[in-house]
Amino acid sequence: MQRLPYHIYLNKKIIIIRFALFLSLFLIAVWMLWYNTKQFYDGQIFHPEVLFLSPFVIIGMLFYTIREVRLFDNNEIQITLNHKGIIFYGKYFIEIGVVNWEDITRCVETKEQYETVLNIIVHQPDIYINKIQNKKNRKKVQTYCNENGNVLFWINARLLNCDLTELKRNIFQMIDKTKNTNN
Repeated sequence: MQRLPYHIYLNKKIIIIRFALFLSLFLIAVWMLWYNTKQFYDGQIFHPEVLFLSPFVIIGMLFYTIREVRLFDNNEIQITLNHKGIIFYGKYFIEIGVVNWEDITRCVETKEQYETVLNIIVHQPDIYINKIQNKKNRKKVQTYCNENGNVLFWINARLLNCDLTELKRNIFQMIDKTKNTNN
C-alpha cells in the first residue's frame, strides 16, 4: 500500500500522444478541405462529401486539440487518498471535499465510448452532491450518479499517472481497513 497521503496527477506522456493524434487528424482534415476545394475550382473531379464533411472534422479535431493543450497545462493534483478518505479535484468535484472511507462502497472500472473510466461508488451520494454550490455542476453529478448506480466520482483512468490496478487495490484496502476498524 502506498504511503498516505497519496497524490495522483495527470500523465503528461499520454496527453502528448493524444495531442499529436488530434493535431494530425486536424491537419489532415485541413489538407483534405484545401485539396478538394482546389480541385473544385480547377474543374477537376472532386468529392462533394469530402468538401461537406471536412469543416465538421476540422472543428471537432480543433476542439479536441485545444482540450488536450488545456489538459497538458493542468499541473494540479487530480486525486488524493488520505487516512480520512478520498478527494477528487475535477471541476465537478472540488466542492465535495473529502469523501470518508466508510461511505465508499467500491470502485469500478468501466468502458465508456473509447475511454476507461474509474468510478467511485458511495452509500448515500446525495449528502455529498448537495455540497456542490454550482447548480449546473450539481445537476451533472446527480444525473451521472442516477444513471450509473450511486457513482459520485468518475475520471478518465488512462489520463492518470499511476497504475490503475494499484490505485484500485489501495482504495479497496482503505475501505476494508475502515470496515474492520468500525466492526
